[in-house]
Amino acid sequence: MEQELQEEDDDFALALQLQELWEAEEEAAAAAAPPPPRVEAPPDPASLCPLSVVDEAWELLDPSPDVHGLFVQFNEALFWGRLAAVEVSWSPRMTLCAGVCKYEGNGGMCSIRLSEPLLKLRPRKDLVETLLHEMIHALLFVTNNDRDRDSHGPEFCKHMRRINRLTGANVTVSIVYLM
Repeated sequence: MEQELQEEDDDFALALQLQELWEAEEEAAAAAAPPPPRVEAPPDPASLCPLSVVDEAWELLDPSPDVHGLFVQFNEALFWGRLAAVEVSWSPRMTLCAGVCKYEGNGGMCSIRLSEPLLKLRPRKDLVETLLHEMIHALLFVTNNDRDRDSHGPEFCKHMRRINRLTGANVTVSIVYLM
């Protein structure tokens, strides 16, 4: 029994020596190691310049965007959420114009139809600018009950200039794409 206690004491003493040796090696390694790399803070988001909605980089980042997703983003960012009841869809047979805003009855409902044959294979920029053009017509209908589809008067031009300034787009009063 006494021998067992002596062996335990010897084992404990050895363990303490090994622990001290290990701690000394760790301290020496830490002193010899170069300082850890400095971690840079990410750039301030306010200092980053966002891409224009028609920037050429989008052609690679998102060449075939979800038209409904774009509509929702533009509605919130540029149209004060006023177009929530407007429907957007592709028209597979419309070939005479790139887009149209159709007014439904007297209840303030309207829909935007985009030409699939004209826009699906064109640059993303053309889709974005056509959608924004038709969204301006929808805004004028929803807010002013302006049903004149062909009118690109002062109110239309005011919103067109505002959106172009905010987005970098070049929405115009006419859209002509040939097949």
